[in-house]
Amino acid sequence: MRIKINGTIGESLLDLVRTNDMHIRAPCGGRGVCGKCRVSVVSTNAAELLSSPEAREVSSLGEIALKNGVRLACVTHFIREGVLEIELDDDGVVSPVEEISVAFDTDIRKAASLSGHPLRVAVDIGTTTLAVCLLDASAGSLLSVRTEANMQKSWGSDVVARIQAVIDDHAALQSMHKAVVGQIERLIEAEILAAGRSCEEVESITVAGNTIMMHLFTGEDPSGMARVPFAPVFLEQRTYRAAECGFSLFSASSVVVLPGISAFVGSDISAGILATGLYRAEKFELLLDIGTNGEIVLGNRDRMISTATAAGPAFEGAHITHGCPGLPGALDHAGFNQEGFWFTTIGNQAIKGICGSGLLDLAAGLLGTGKLDPGGFLELDDEADSFFVDTERTVCLTQDDIRQLQLAKGAMAAGVEVLCINAGITPADISRVHLAGGFGSFMNPDSALAIGLLPEGLRGKIIPVGNTSLQGAILTVTSAALTQKLVQIAQNVQTVDLSVDPAFQNAFIEAMMFPGE
Repeated sequence: MRIKINGTIGESLLDLVRTNDMHIRAPCGGRGVCGKCRVSVVSTNAAELLSSPEAREVSSLGEIALKNGVRLACVTHFIREGVLEIELDDDGVVSPVEEISVAFDTDIRKAASLSGHPLRVAVDIGTTTLAVCLLDASAGSLLSVRTEANMQKSWGSDVVARIQAVIDDHAALQSMHKAVVGQIERLIEAEILAAGRSCEEVESITVAGNTIMMHLFTGEDPSGMARVPFAPVFLEQRTYRAAECGFSLFSASSVVVLPGISAFVGSDISAGILATGLYRAEKFELLLDIGTNGEIVLGNRDRMISTATAAGPAFEGAHITHGCPGLPGALDHAGFNQEGFWFTTIGNQAIKGICGSGLLDLAAGLLGTGKLDPGGFLELDDEADSFFVDTERTVCLTQDDIRQLQLAKGAMAAGVEVLCINAGITPADISRVHLAGGFGSFMNPDSALAIGLLPEGLRGKIIPVGNTSLQGAILTVTSAALTQKLVQIAQNVQTVDLSVDPAFQNAFIEAMMFPGE
């Protein structure tokens, strides 16, 4: 995608991309440390207008890429005013669209038929991916689901980076609010047009997501969640007029923001508990949403406890040397067999990087062949500190990448262990594991068990359940009773703060190790 930007002295390419609503992936939030916010400068007058490459650009990009016009957007500034044409990579995230059945209550269908506003929308705002579902309440049917990478990616790949962006520059709050509301509105409009309907038919927009995403969506300041006592502005269910949230096409619509559980266990998890039926389970079940902010719920109909662990963005492909989201060309699965090493990429396209599921498979394969020891050290035949996955030696897994994975998987595994300790059970007592989210749908459970991301006691109990946040939001759209049930769930789930739990630190240190003999 090519765009023209008009820069003034001191403005960075990242600043200008953001202001033109053409967002690119910047996992570190523009601090110049991840090397991912790459753009191609097409204009021949670039040398006259832009700053010379810094050492970190040379290190991240290499001389060949720089000669071909590739620059890091966050550290490349205009040194004089002018117009440039730049090209942005397609960073569309591939998300599995699961089959979702809907069953509207009879009274809702009747009311929708009479109101003239039969369309309802359910939205999941994930840190990485945005999903929008359009439903016809009068017909009792789901019309379409669309997913895209969350346009807030230009302010960082994780919630911590986006909170820090607001702390550093309060104007970033309004910019991120505008970005996500505008993206949702554009996706809804596209779905409506594809269905041959009109925007005036939309009665309500119901939104779920983690607590930071809900704050950014509503324009509330998330800075209170950056430090103790981690205080959100709100957790309760809220209802707005669409215009109050910044929508311009749905003046007759209401916007319902579903309730969260705590600062780091949001309405995406409340909705997930509803969607999986964990709240009515007889035996202990586990809900896992493995991502940058790993959320975990353990419970049954008698008791539910939850926690969140800062796994970091490794599972999303960030802070990994050649990591990337689940986009076409990402290495998604890999392993070793009698013929040697093999891998596949999303869409069977030329390899561009390694996404989260591929990272797990690589580590499991290297561990199983003895090329990775339980302490996390690569032991390769040529004594190198990187394992190249392709014959062209363009994409590799490094020793530093393994350390990032150890931190991420250690945090998740320790979180599960601490919840089990609090519940007085062992993983073997858990009857079912609901693995939520896009990463969970792509992930090979055997690889997760092999590297110790999940305990061995969960083998044979793991079920990928897709986007339970969106599924739960859809359920609330179809039933007033289920909406009230979700409110009760959010109020009744207990939270465990891992930062003060005495068992967490030891569990985390042990969980950083890979399983060994």
